[in-house]
Amino acid sequence: MKFAAFVEYVSEPERLAQLRPAHRAYLQDLLQQGRLVVAGPFADGTGALFVYEVANESEASKLAANDPFAKRRCSGACHEALEARFRERRQPESAAMRCRI
Repeated sequence: MKFAAFVEYVSEPERLAQLRPAHRAYLQDLLQQGRLVVAGPFADGTGALFVYEVANESEASKLAANDPFAKRRCSGACHEALEARFRERRQPESAAMRCRI
């Protein structure tokens, strides 16, 4: 099951920069294990979103807690289960007709 961790960073850019290499190595390891689906920072730099592939919320919490940022109290996370629903998107017939050459 996929769990999203919405992470908020502390406002200490120097501390974050110092720990960032260890944080990225941790995420890379999770990715190689198949336990991380996607990760990325928010555009404003205040935090990030991580999507874990784990059996339950307890496992997601453990992964978040073992992140070097969390261990050094540079971030905090809340978790939510994700249920993705996909549907095919189709153009309206009139738009499709206009696109034909």
